[in-house]
This record gives sequence, C-alpha cells and structure tokens, in this order.
Amino acid sequence: MKIVYLHGLESKTYCAKVKFLREMGHTVYNPGIDYRNLNSDQFESIYSAIKTFNPNLVIGSSMGGYFAYNVGKRFGIQVLLLNPALHSRGFDPEISTHDGIIPRATVLLGENDDIINPEDTIEMIKSDRDILSHEIIIKSHGHRTPVSAIDSIFN
Repeated sequence: MKIVYLHGLESKTYCAKVKFLREMGHTVYNPGIDYRNLNSDQFESIYSAIKTFNPNLVIGSSMGGYFAYNVGKRFGIQVLLLNPALHSRGFDPEISTHDGIIPRATVLLGENDDIINPEDTIEMIKSDRDILSHEIIIKSHGHRTPVSAIDSIFN
C-alpha cells in the first residue's frame, strides 16, 4: 500500500511509526514540514508531491492530522488521523483549505491527551459533513501515539 505519513509539529520525519509502516512492506512518503514557517507555495508543493505519489491512505499525527484532513478532502482519499489538531492549535499554518469529501476517516485518539482534547475532536468528527463515514478509536495513550496503537489498526 502507498501511504503518506504527515508528522506532527515537533516530530521528525523518520519516526518509529514510519519505520513500522515500511517494515510492514508499505511504501511511505514522509515529507518534512516546518509548519510554523509554512506558506501557501510550500503547501501547494507538498500537495503536488502527494498527488504525484498517488497514495491509498494518508496518515497524520497532531498538526499533521490537520494537514492530512485537508489532503483527504482535496483528493477524496481515506485518512487515519492520530490525535489530529483539528481544533486547539496554537497557530494556524498558512494552508489552502479545500472543499471536498473524505470517503472514510479513522480517528485514533488518546484518552489521556492533554494537548488536543479528545472529546472536542469526537464532537467535531461526528458533526463533520465532509466525512462520508468514520470510525473513532480511543486508546489509553496521551498525545504521542505509540506504534502499538497503530499496529492494532493495521492488524
């Protein structure tokens, strides 16, 4: 499977989750993104690279989850959102949002997340008309999603 993995605000590109996905045999595109200094041209360049890669799934963690949500809408592609920063962001990176539909969203939340309130995320996802179907999974972790939580979804 071809997967785009979008890291979080303070995360690195080649994280344990990317390593895990590659070890499972997936082809992973994992761009480095400086969200704090992102401008619309850089954002469009990343969109273009994702379109060329033509993934089956987009995974995003925290700020990357917000970005993955917008990529999913733009390309009409399935997303896996890990504690996505759909709300409560300390800043809004300069991105061009897009009207569109996400066919399916799986949202993995840490019930002990003290950065992105999981209850607020649940309410947003349940009321989001831009997602055709969704599954919300709650695990006991905090804001950083452990590889074991992703492993349980893929297996």
